[in-house]
Amino acid sequence: MADRTYRPKVYIAGPLTTGDRVFNRAAAISTANAVSGLGAVVYVPHLNDDWEMMYPRPYDDWMRDCLDWIDVCDAVVRIGGKSNGASLECEYASGNGVPICQGVPGFRDWMNECWETRKEFEQHVNDGNLRSKPAQITEEYETYCATEGNNG
Repeated sequence: MADRTYRPKVYIAGPLTTGDRVFNRAAAISTANAVSGLGAVVYVPHLNDDWEMMYPRPYDDWMRDCLDWIDVCDAVVRIGGKSNGASLECEYASGNGVPICQGVPGFRDWMNECWETRKEFEQHVNDGNLRSKPAQITEEYETYCATEGNNG
């Protein structure tokens, strides 16, 4: 049976339609592979591009889906490049207490600086799920850090 230890859920945000679409998809997949190798479960919205080619939907429908995914993620990894969609996703994530990591190095830093404390917090809460609502867990985590004298 697979190890059921909690792994952080991470959303990859970056350009898709601005510039070279094939390059952008490859960059997102390469980033996701590296982030996954650091222990995360990764959602890559760029892979919806195939779905869109077969069954086109309005842009707003895709963005609504993306924001719903961000709601259940522990972090967003922003890869380089101009993108109105990725900027909106990061603005939404930030406004809902989801950290934004700049590329794989930023994600590695986030894991090193904060994930061990978050794992301790999860164990303290012991509910089996880290995040039901980003703002709620962030508030609870900050309270935990403040009372335990840990700045996370």
